[in-house]
Amino acid sequence: MGLSGGAGRGYNGAVDSEDSPSEVVTGAAQGPGVRWRVALGLAVVALGLSGYLLAATLAGDGRPAGCGDEGGCHAVLSSKWSQVFGLPVSGLAVGVYVVVIATLLRRGREFRGGGPVLAACAAAVLGAGAWFMWVQLGVVGAICAWCTAAHAAGAAMAVTLLIGTTARAVFTGFVPGLMGVAVIAGAQSVSDEPVFLVETGGGERNGQILTLLDGRLVLDLSREMVVGDVSQLDSGGGRVIVKMSDHNCPHCRNAHDVLNDMTGVAVVLLPVPMDPGCNAHQAERPLPQFAESCRIAAVAWALHRVDRAALPAFEAWAYGEGWPHTAAAAEAFAATLVDPRKLAAALGDPAAEAVIRRNTEAWGRAKAAGLVGGLPVHLVPGGGLTYGGVGDGLALRELLDGTHFSQTPSEGDG
Repeated sequence: MGLSGGAGRGYNGAVDSEDSPSEVVTGAAQGPGVRWRVALGLAVVALGLSGYLLAATLAGDGRPAGCGDEGGCHAVLSSKWSQVFGLPVSGLAVGVYVVVIATLLRRGREFRGGGPVLAACAAAVLGAGAWFMWVQLGVVGAICAWCTAAHAAGAAMAVTLLIGTTARAVFTGFVPGLMGVAVIAGAQSVSDEPVFLVETGGGERNGQILTLLDGRLVLDLSREMVVGDVSQLDSGGGRVIVKMSDHNCPHCRNAHDVLNDMTGVAVVLLPVPMDPGCNAHQAERPLPQFAESCRIAAVAWALHRVDRAALPAFEAWAYGEGWPHTAAAAEAFAATLVDPRKLAAALGDPAAEAVIRRNTEAWGRAKAAGLVGGLPVHLVPGGGLTYGGVGDGLALRELLDGTHFSQTPSEGDG
């Protein structure tokens, strides 16, 4: 008579129920089942990982150990996909694992397979794991190692729980479990990216000269990379947004789409590669695609020097199909927009390196002072700034119109 079956024969030959005294005695003699111990251990591991992610999210920085400003964990945990209804999804995971552990401990040595409650938890864990892996790979374009480890432990736990579970219990539990995941996925899909706003630091404009980040960066608009409505550069009162970004940064890609839909705005592009090869303020390369960032930034700047009218086409390509791109692909595409010989000459100009160094130095110093965070950073001269994303663009529009920080706390969102 094994412990994995539903009903069996007791010492007197009668058929025992799942809770029969003879089963309990036999279980006590043999000790907890292997699957019970494995499921409990995996649940504890998943709980620990999810709890750590919850703590990192509540701390407000989204940077677990080993993750930098543009690392995979930060890209994921600072996005809208890390929350639902204003709550961290890691907190929901903690709740599920607590229920699993409590149920397993309550059943103890009597555990033969999961019932409806454990099946519902298993369905939620498997469904959520599949959903969030798709989000990381297909939407954010970055992998959170800590999140993936938590999903792996949870998936292993779920499979262990389902072994020996009756088909009826699986069906009864899977329906509500998967429905819960569907609600989370739907709510996240229609929500907006979080936006971090700072009232000061947007800088000032004096004709063609911009003084930004509390004096850490001074720009001459006649020499900078600009896309959008360039007529806004002709007047000191034009609508201008300064964008500090990396072409292979996930949040920067989302921001490009938002800015591209805005009319009557000139966008000044300041490449800030996240590759430590040209950014002294990056101790390590956060994501693999940033290994190409320095060269891609140089290609964009060289293209601007040859023909600034070709820059919008390059930006659309850089953030479009096939993203993230390699430096070789960027250079090859740029060569289709301008004379390849002129492009090669501009790429050999040491001024490109100087501009990138100026941008990374200003970003690094402002970040060290607590003025900005991760990319992208958007500055509105005469207004404020945003960093880490732009959401649906409403906050940027309000900064341009001078209405955001004039609102009362009950009316505003920042």
